[in-house]
Amino acid sequence: MILLALILAAEPAPMEPSLAGRWVDAERGVTSELSRQADGTWQGVAVASRVPGDVGKTTFSALRWDARGKRFVGTLHKPDDDQRVGVDLFVEGADALRGEAGVFIFRKTLRFSRAPRPDAGP
Repeated sequence: MILLALILAAEPAPMEPSLAGRWVDAERGVTSELSRQADGTWQGVAVASRVPGDVGKTTFSALRWDARGKRFVGTLHKPDDDQRVGVDLFVEGADALRGEAGVFIFRKTLRFSRAPRPDAGP
């Protein structure tokens, strides 16, 4: 029993994946550029949107890696009305994220896919 506890305690925490780059929320029609901040958290800014006035607005803030939960935890901003809700982002592959956003008992699942780099050719 003690040996099992030592093995589990010695298991390394999962490494933080990188969110750097552009992510598309097809449902809302917003592409966000995520970047790491000086304090180690991640922030997203709208770089493309169906609503031109949304470009340049914050879409994610204070995303931090939770190694135990294997997810990013932070705040989702709706650019159109700046409503803010808690969000958990789960990496589902190199090019896919699943977001669980909500307030109290109301939850919504969001899907994000990595956008091609603007300088990437066909």
